[in-house]
Amino acid sequence: MTSSPSLSSLPSEVVESIVTYLNLREICSLRLASREVNVKSSEGAFRNYFRDKKIELTSAEQLHLAISSLAQPRCARLLEHLTLIAPSHLHKGRHEERKKSARLLGKAMKAICLNSGSDYLPYLSLLVEGTPTMADTYPNHDKRQHIWGAAKRCFEITFLALASSKLPIGTLDIFGSVTFCSLACDEIAIMLEKVDLSDSLRPLKQLSISLSVHDTTPLRKKSLAFGQKHVSSISRFLQLCPNLKALQLHWYWTLAPVYLSRAMTEETYLFDHIAESCQFPSLERLTLRGIYTSEAALVSFLRQVKLRSIDIEYIHIKLQGRFRPVFDCLVEHSEHLEHIHFGNLFEADRPIFFNDTPESPLFPHSSEGNSPKAIIRTGVYARRPIEYHLRPRNPLPFSCPMKEAQRKYLSLEYGPW
Repeated sequence: MTSSPSLSSLPSEVVESIVTYLNLREICSLRLASREVNVKSSEGAFRNYFRDKKIELTSAEQLHLAISSLAQPRCARLLEHLTLIAPSHLHKGRHEERKKSARLLGKAMKAICLNSGSDYLPYLSLLVEGTPTMADTYPNHDKRQHIWGAAKRCFEITFLALASSKLPIGTLDIFGSVTFCSLACDEIAIMLEKVDLSDSLRPLKQLSISLSVHDTTPLRKKSLAFGQKHVSSISRFLQLCPNLKALQLHWYWTLAPVYLSRAMTEETYLFDHIAESCQFPSLERLTLRGIYTSEAALVSFLRQVKLRSIDIEYIHIKLQGRFRPVFDCLVEHSEHLEHIHFGNLFEADRPIFFNDTPESPLFPHSSEGNSPKAIIRTGVYARRPIEYHLRPRNPLPFSCPMKEAQRKYLSLEYGPW
């Protein structure tokens, strides 16, 4: 006699197909049906909930669920990428609410420390929900204030939790993978005065961070010393990461240069201070975007490292500096170089044009390969001399759709100035 149908008798492929239509709570309930169902429903889609986990920081329910799930060794061992998401209204959060969120998140991170097989988190990302893309209407000033405020709260909650848990991180992305969002650089100074992050940052191999000037107005915060404090703190933050193999540094211009105080102007010279005070003996990949720096700083930094890949775009060499010594230094120290990408570089406030690229338009420059204003080389070609020249370029008519699209792209990536 044929036995009556049951969940336990279903093939694993059928159970897995059912699981793909369920949320996490429903899958957990299904796994309680029997031992057989537990085994068949614990692969594929169920594991993906823990390999790449997203937590919204304003939801106490999600934080409690994260703690309960990560408290299970099997689930914690699966975790590869934790993404912490701040809604744009998080900027309104009360201090006590943020402290509670940090405590709950800290408990979840401690559970990872205790239960993960590797004793570290491979990847941690910080995002703000609702950041605009090219398909969206360009955001107004209030929207920008909300996004930057949410980024500040997200950073505060995350790093208070990291400090309390001492969770080691392998890769850290601080708003580096979203447009129109960055961390005001004074927030790092504030955090380093509160907590010790050395245990979490010491094993870090990859860091991506987007920064902007501090967003404050009191007169005492316009002094040169105030800006120097911020850039020194960022250098100290990077010094806590001695094992970096990849560094991606992005600068977002929230204000036009004419409106910058002395403190803010000092903050825009951030990379000069990094080149002077930080050493990265293991660094292999460098990405600089939107940076304003000096010829001497770039040359000094390149002499200290042995890069396999370098990607720099929208970089301004300040004062009377030139890219010629930078490119020559790169070639002289290029025995390990395998990839270069340069795009929209400026010296003497004029764009540079590469000699060995076809005369074709380029937009956006970060994705379309070689053009007069951008160059990509790989393999042995990356180690060959780089030739360029300066010349004016006839601007597109103001009403040209390409120019409008380019302006929006650059505004979202680097600021409206």
